[in-house]
Amino acid sequence: MRNHTFSILISTFGIFFLNFTSEIFGLALPDETDPFYGSGYDHSDHGHYDTSYHQHDGPYGNSNLNQGNCRLPEAWIGKWFLSGNNLQPVTIDNKSIGTKGVCLENSDDQFLFYDAALNCHKCLVINERHRNVLQYKESPDCEHEKDLLENLCSTINGDAQLYSLFRLETQPEECPFRGAPFNFTYNRGQGECKDPVSRLDACTEPSRLLLRFEACPNVDKTESKLEELECFAHWREGSNHYLMGKLETPLGNSNYEEKYRCFIWKRIKELDPSGHATIKYKVAESGDASCQGVQSATEGARTLTLIKGEHTSVEKCKFPHWITSHHWHTLDGKISIKSHNIRNMTLEIIEEKRKNATIHSGIGGFEGVSYSGNRLSSSLFNGGARIICQSRLDISSSHVSIVAHHTEGCKSETVCLNLYKRDSHVIEMRLQKKSSHEESECSSLKIPEESDVPSYVTLVSATASSHRCPNLGKYMATGVSQDGRVVRESCGGNQGGFNSLVVGCGDRGTMEFHSKCATQEPITSFSCHGSWREGETGFLIASPLSRSSTSARRFCFIYTHAEAGLRVSSSPESCRRNISPGVEGNWAFNLTTYGQCAERLTSGGAPRFGSPIFLLFISVIHHILSTFTLRIGAIFEHHSTHAPTEMNMLRR
Repeated sequence: MRNHTFSILISTFGIFFLNFTSEIFGLALPDETDPFYGSGYDHSDHGHYDTSYHQHDGPYGNSNLNQGNCRLPEAWIGKWFLSGNNLQPVTIDNKSIGTKGVCLENSDDQFLFYDAALNCHKCLVINERHRNVLQYKESPDCEHEKDLLENLCSTINGDAQLYSLFRLETQPEECPFRGAPFNFTYNRGQGECKDPVSRLDACTEPSRLLLRFEACPNVDKTESKLEELECFAHWREGSNHYLMGKLETPLGNSNYEEKYRCFIWKRIKELDPSGHATIKYKVAESGDASCQGVQSATEGARTLTLIKGEHTSVEKCKFPHWITSHHWHTLDGKISIKSHNIRNMTLEIIEEKRKNATIHSGIGGFEGVSYSGNRLSSSLFNGGARIICQSRLDISSSHVSIVAHHTEGCKSETVCLNLYKRDSHVIEMRLQKKSSHEESECSSLKIPEESDVPSYVTLVSATASSHRCPNLGKYMATGVSQDGRVVRESCGGNQGGFNSLVVGCGDRGTMEFHSKCATQEPITSFSCHGSWREGETGFLIASPLSRSSTSARRFCFIYTHAEAGLRVSSSPESCRRNISPGVEGNWAFNLTTYGQCAERLTSGGAPRFGSPIFLLFISVIHHILSTFTLRIGAIFEHHSTHAPTEMNMLRR
């Protein structure tokens, strides 16, 4: 009786002690109402298997678990999504898989796991389909007694449920449907929606596609909506091609359960009645975030048929050679354009990695007003966009009008693009959205001349060399202003200026701005790259021969002729048509002619007059001529002295 009473007291004390320590130290006993109870998750770090509980249960103590020879592949380590387990990601380390427990042993794709929370064993047959996709089947029962791995795995039937793990926080990859855009029809089990036809467009990133679903009035469960597909994995099993991706809608999907989908697809090549080849893709989509329920390319919760006529590729327009043969840059160097492929059908707009805010070089050695961002043409001219040629009209050898497909991100639209060849290394473009009611051609495109947005984008090739400058001569500068502010004292304060300009004297490809300020370089030189005229207005592209890393790369000088010289404005962004030369612009000034270039002009390859080499050459020639003159004089003097003596001898 005493012993029994003593046992009750000890038990009561033990329960009291456990509850007391739980309250004081924050320790929590397993709670069967917790959604992770029995899952093997560590509540302090969800996703990692916790071996602190139940280590006294079963035949495996802590020492036996450490002695296991099973190590999961390094490539599997990370966080994964599992359909039906949306509360927490599944975390895999080199010994355990989330709720499945600790791996004890394995043979090829068969793994024996011990779940300490339930004190039982399971076999998992795991296959890595892709670096971003794991699939597994598991034995139907969790056995308390350890059995041979082979025996446990043999209980898995062929029709057992297939579980798919999709890797989180990973990089996407290129989608397998090549050649977008496509037209497509779709079926959600209520009939095929094919009138009106839906459309799939490519995004600028090859890992993303935009699906534009149309609603069919006579088919249930159809609606007009946009879905963006981002591709993360594709693999092949037998004759089936699989794709794992995420679907996003403009309103945003609430969780991964609604975003992740598995697809099976098949490419088909057919001949239409006219004998032309047509490419089709049959695509079946799963109904949830797994690959369960999608059996073939024609069986799924939603099926699509993508259609593209292959014969149209030979009719596609191409950009002219004078565009695709160069890599082009804007004057400020922030945006570049180049041909995207060897077929010359696509131009890619690239944003260069330069500082947003730059200080553009002034003309008289002056570093002036800072500007930031890109104010070129319109919102269509942004880095990351692509322009695909659809139809082309050659208006002249230097002007091409193109209807094009413009894509930025996953936003696509039809645009009008006019291209102008200004010089061998200078082009311009005008870009604007094309309304559906406009003519099929863009040759008569009218772009409003807004005061803050230039209608032309001026581009210079990366290999632009020095060209002959226009308006050769010597000029005095007056009325110099910068961004509308008159530079009254050309040497005062932080302002810079210049007094005169020499164009093409000595080197026909160079302009020299001369300053009398002691605080500035006496001469600031610019190299000319190309020029052209439009009516009474001339345009010149030039770059400073000496510039800092933050200076503007090139300038456009816009000028008109005046009675005594020129009216000139400059722009570091593009050749603007909506400014008054000599009045507006980054720099504005008037030039008065005071002389012509007297020296023989050079193109830059021969030495200049006044250069050290040329002066040395003149000195040598002068020395030779002087020596020759002295020798001739001596000879004549000799003959004049001895001539009478020789005559007397002849007379004798």
